[in-house]
Amino acid sequence: MKKFWKRIIITALIVLLFVPAPFRIVYKDGGTRDIMALTYRIVIWNVMVDDNEINNDLVEDGIYHRRAFYILPFNWKSIDELWKMEIKRYSK
Repeated sequence: MKKFWKRIIITALIVLLFVPAPFRIVYKDGGTRDIMALTYRIVIWNVMVDDNEINNDLVEDGIYHRRAFYILPFNWKSIDELWKMEIKRYSK
């Protein structure tokens, strides 16, 4: 009986840590989507930008398209802080 409860607890812990929340946030900056679990975050960037702001390979018709995967501790930063990190990483 102890093994059964240990398996239940371990399964519940894995689900809590790695399964994303059932809601997905869509921002009004061009359609950026945010999917978050306790240990990671996936941001699908669709942001309207100036052509001079970010590398041209990632910008299509003035919209920045990219999928980014963030793990602890970066997944707990706000979307604005993550955007600043993106600009620093991919600026010209």
